[in-house]
Amino acid sequence: TASPDCTLPEATILETLHTMHDNRYQHMPVTTASGELLGVVDALQLAYVALGGGADGSAADSFWESALQLPGDGGESGRGSDGGSRSGAGSDAGGRSEGGASLRTVNSTAVGTALGATAPAQPPHELPPIPRPPPVAMAALLAEEDPTQPQRTVAQLRPAKPVLLYAKGTSVLDAARAMAAKRADAALVVAADGTLLGIVTDTDVSRRVVAKSLDASTLGVAEAMTASPKTVTSTQSALSALRTMVANHFRHLPVVEAKGSAASGLLDLTRCLYHAITALEKAQQSSDALGSVISQVRAEAAGGGGAVADAALDALLASAAQMFAPTLGDVLARTGGEGDVGCATVGTNETVREAALLMSGARRAVMVLDEEGGVAGILTSRDVLFRVVAAGLSADTTNVTSVMTASPDCT
Repeated sequence: TASPDCTLPEATILETLHTMHDNRYQHMPVTTASGELLGVVDALQLAYVALGGGADGSAADSFWESALQLPGDGGESGRGSDGGSRSGAGSDAGGRSEGGASLRTVNSTAVGTALGATAPAQPPHELPPIPRPPPVAMAALLAEEDPTQPQRTVAQLRPAKPVLLYAKGTSVLDAARAMAAKRADAALVVAADGTLLGIVTDTDVSRRVVAKSLDASTLGVAEAMTASPKTVTSTQSALSALRTMVANHFRHLPVVEAKGSAASGLLDLTRCLYHAITALEKAQQSSDALGSVISQVRAEAAGGGGAVADAALDALLASAAQMFAPTLGDVLARTGGEGDVGCATVGTNETVREAALLMSGARRAVMVLDEEGGVAGILTSRDVLFRVVAAGLSADTTNVTSVMTASPDCT
């Protein structure tokens, strides 16, 4: 798969989220203008920084409560993907999503072509689909928590239809193939009666199976999953669910109809965040609204005075813009000391097993460097799940260059 996008450290969180959303990325390499690798950021990390890191929930609460009162487009289709890759129709890495994107596309330093791994047509051990909650207007989502008004519920966030796997008789290989077929990086593991037992993600497979040299064809999915995960019911407060995800660094949160009952959906924090940004920007009839205010906020912070905001850009928009104004340089500064590369790296001669060990420790994607130290590609847990485990390849003999998102042009 050729040419994943990279971005510069001067890019703001908002700009990067736009690029990642439009291309359906979950990871984005960060380089200097000359191509020197600085690190890699992921969508959950950006969401966590923008929403205040969970330390003081007031700003995030205000964002969710106010922004999502605004009219929106009622949701988006598709799932996010990893490693400079986009989901849908069997394609990974590079290329922009076609049509329907409500967030503006930010120009990046490289746009790749799409080469996808072939997924099994009929995933084994997958349960029949569960009906999704009916769509509702975005204006009904997270209004002020007024006790005199009906509570906005998790069901109104439109949780995604999950991939469901039986715990009994399902191997990690079976799970990987089922997830690959649906381009899903998470699946819910259930008992025979549908009761939720756990959640398994691409990260779980990479860290708990591949990095530990376990056999995916014989290891049960129950041994790799996160057992008894936190859950919410479809009737609980939507705001409470979002707070839980931010505070606990969860990207996914299973939805059940009642505590201890069957699983019915899966919330994705990054998807909820994209919807909120979309609602804010559409309210201003301009996809550049937040970006315009960010420019003013940054100019004022630098002592430049800045222009007076247009009357249409009210306090809500300005407050939200401040949340998304930090740059990727600011984000990477939180991950290591001065001079450190904000990610793990491997050479082009390394195996997937060796890379998975590094991914397990770093808990994020691994950058692949060529002999000159330049960026050759990126390997993510999603790549490992779809292109190695689901494909039945050996992590001990598979070279990272054969399954990574390759040859980024980051200048």
